[in-house]
Amino acid sequence: MFNKLILGVLSIGLLGGCAYHFGLGHSLLQGKTVSISYVEGDVDGSLTEAVINEVSKCLNVSYTNGCGDVILKIAIIDDYEENIGFRYDRKRNGSLRKTIIPIEARATLVAKIDLLDHMGKCLMSPVYIKASLDYDHDYYSSRDRINIFSLGQLSDIDSAQDASRKPLNQVLAEKIADFLNNAW
Repeated sequence: MFNKLILGVLSIGLLGGCAYHFGLGHSLLQGKTVSISYVEGDVDGSLTEAVINEVSKCLNVSYTNGCGDVILKIAIIDDYEENIGFRYDRKRNGSLRKTIIPIEARATLVAKIDLLDHMGKCLMSPVYIKASLDYDHDYYSSRDRINIFSLGQLSDIDSAQDASRKPLNQVLAEKIADFLNNAW
C-alpha cells in the first residue's frame, strides 16, 4: 500500500516536472481557419510550401488561402551551419596528415512565429522555433575521380548543402504545425 502511494506521488511529480498539462484538451486555434503569409527570408518559397502542406494536415485548424480567422506570420531570424564531424586529412599515398578536415555539418533554421487575428492584433507572444538537420559531405570535390572515402554516402559540400535544405524545411514545417495543433 505504501509503495503504491509513493509511486502515485512520484508519477504526479514527474508529469508536472515534464511540463505535462492537465487541461480541457482544446487548442487556442481549435476549429479556426488559418491563412499563412509568405515566409519572410524564404528565398525560393520551399519553406512556405512545406508549412502550408503541414498545416493542411492539422486536425485542429483548417488552412485557407484567403483571409482566415488567424494569420500565421513566419520570419526566418537565423540560418546557419556548423561543422560537427571531422577526420584526419590524407596525403596522396594514403598516409595521414596532421590536419583535420570537416566531413559532417549541422544546418539550423530559427523562425519567429506570430499569430494575428484577422484585424492584425497579436493573439500571443511571438514563439521561436528551431530546427536542425545533420548531413555528411566530402571536403574535397571529386567530379572526375572516385573518392575512396565516400562509400556512396558523401557528396560535394555545395551539393550536400543544397540537398539538406528541403528536409530541413520539412522538419521546421512539422514543428510549426505541431505548435499550431498544441497552442494553449
